[in-house]
Amino acid sequence: MFEQHDYQPIVPYTFDNFVVGNSNRFAFAACRSVAQSPGTIYNPIFIHGGVGLGKTHLLCALGNYIREHDEEASVVYVTIDRLTKELMVAVENGNLDSFNNQFQMVDCILIDDIGFLKEREGIQQKIVHFFDLLVSRRKQIALTSDRPPRELNTLLERLRSRFEGGLIVDIQTPEFETRVAILQKKAEAMRIQDISDDVIYAIADHFRTNIRELEGALNKLIAYRSMLKKKITTNHLQDIFPNFSSSEDEFHQPAIDDGDETVLLKTPRPTEKSQVGADLTEFFEDFADGVTAQIAKREREMAEKEKFRRKTYIWQMKGFVTARLEKAMEKELEEIRSVFQEYTKDVNYLIDMQKNIACMDNAEGFNRELREIEDMLFDPDRINVIESRLNEIRVRVERRFKYWETLHKDIDIRDFIVSDSNRLAFTMTETTIKYPAQRFNPLFIHGQEDTGKTFLLHAIGNKVFHKHPPMYVCYIHAKDFISGLIKGIKDGTVSEFIQYYRDADFLIFDDIHLLRGKERTQEEFFHVFNSLIANNKQIVISSNRPPQYLLTFDERLRSRFKSGLVVEIGTMDRESKKQAVQSLFNRCNLTVSADLIGKIVDNTSMNLKEVTDIIERTLVDSTASGKKVTEEMIKNLVQEQEEATLPRTKIDERFSSQRASKISTSEIQRKLISDWPIQDDLIEWEF
Repeated sequence: MFEQHDYQPIVPYTFDNFVVGNSNRFAFAACRSVAQSPGTIYNPIFIHGGVGLGKTHLLCALGNYIREHDEEASVVYVTIDRLTKELMVAVENGNLDSFNNQFQMVDCILIDDIGFLKEREGIQQKIVHFFDLLVSRRKQIALTSDRPPRELNTLLERLRSRFEGGLIVDIQTPEFETRVAILQKKAEAMRIQDISDDVIYAIADHFRTNIRELEGALNKLIAYRSMLKKKITTNHLQDIFPNFSSSEDEFHQPAIDDGDETVLLKTPRPTEKSQVGADLTEFFEDFADGVTAQIAKREREMAEKEKFRRKTYIWQMKGFVTARLEKAMEKELEEIRSVFQEYTKDVNYLIDMQKNIACMDNAEGFNRELREIEDMLFDPDRINVIESRLNEIRVRVERRFKYWETLHKDIDIRDFIVSDSNRLAFTMTETTIKYPAQRFNPLFIHGQEDTGKTFLLHAIGNKVFHKHPPMYVCYIHAKDFISGLIKGIKDGTVSEFIQYYRDADFLIFDDIHLLRGKERTQEEFFHVFNSLIANNKQIVISSNRPPQYLLTFDERLRSRFKSGLVVEIGTMDRESKKQAVQSLFNRCNLTVSADLIGKIVDNTSMNLKEVTDIIERTLVDSTASGKKVTEEMIKNLVQEQEEATLPRTKIDERFSSQRASKISTSEIQRKLISDWPIQDDLIEWEF
């Protein structure tokens, strides 16, 4: 059994006292994310980097964070050497199960220096099993190494592949600014305030590769300070640190005042009397200059690559997928520049695309598709897919509005006058609007003229358009369907004509009784009907009679009409018609007296369509003349309509007086039949 307190993370190491710079920012962010959600996002997390760069600090900070935010969490820190020894002892004593059980109780295990695992296949096999056991139980594993997994050649492939299955982060050599920040933070922690920035900068410039050496140098500096009992300056650094040099030295050379200008003192180069010696000196100087130039060039390239790494990290922090950049970093500098230039261009394009999507108009109903696109907006390698998806949405939006053009957009379902004569039809209409293609399909509405069928159909279409985006809502009148089919036959475009209506999601067909005697038209509509029903699309149909009285229609069509719901709209009573007429004028912001409304309602020869025509003519005349619409103008048009319509009673009287003596029995039968409200098909059926 192991004692838990023997395996605790090193307490002073926390995220708060870790100095973050470009060299370690990604590793820091990754470890912090793991600490906030252990065992869920990156498991294992593998931290690699050179000696003394802060790997152990981050490893222990991860564990300390978990313990701080969850007092019941069990966190174990162990070096790979110690873990190996514990495992070997367990194997030798036959206590392997006990060893595994002990570590199964741990919530997070921190393994330091995994790269020093000895090349013992048996032990590595046991660690593979141990690793799988912890991961399967969602225990967080964090590891450090001086090399990435792919370079740990002494490890089994099975073990390396498991390390690579999580998140691999690296810590680079800290840049100058980070080294300065580390020294300043260390000095603050030790309450040392009298070390000048020049001294800090000089130390940071001299000790470049190892943070431990950097901190050791500061400790040595503080010790000298205590011994000398005075403030340390840059002049003391040569005495404290043997072979000390810094790029800052050039700014601190002694100078003498030579008249008006200050001259830096330089050590004269000794002269050589021997020509051979001079030539040799010149050779080595040239060689040194060449090496220096190569080193300088290499350093510039490394600095530029470091700049590209920082850019990559910034894109990552902004959420962009950077696989293209990471792959490019393995190539030559010129190619890296080209890749970054193209990547930056693509990212800016994606940012513009994000703004355009946020401002997209008329895209309601495409939320799921837009969310899928938004999920791709941080991957520059998927621009072609994004553009294709967006183009599909634009085409669908344009087509949806093209279908909507078939409706009168200003007709609102709230303006429909509900009375006892149409209440059932209106209620069933509301249900169909709410549940298209789920309750009543088809919905067959029949009634005589002037009952508001067409108004109701347009109101249904507009309501569905706004309530159920992205549905294609299409209205078609029987006459337009007939003429469109004839044009298609003439142009050879029947298939395209029919497909247009098959593609609708909600088809509204007005006055279907006008298809009587049109066999080809009925046949084509039959195919449209079947296609829509088969694809679970809604059909609403209007007629001046119920399906059973469409006697010249194909029986297949009539039976399909009756398979849905058949409802009747009855003739409106006087009060309902009065409200309907008033509503027509209100929609056009026209004010008329109650007397004129009553006169129109009492005129039995004038239906709502004719009232609508009168209103439209009034508005046209007003626009043409530039005069305001007055009630007198409306009265004149009503009067013209009355004079143009000869009352039916007068026709009957004239018919009776002129032909009463000459009417035959068959003519009487024909006249009686022709007076039926549903006359056309019945006449054909009767004779």
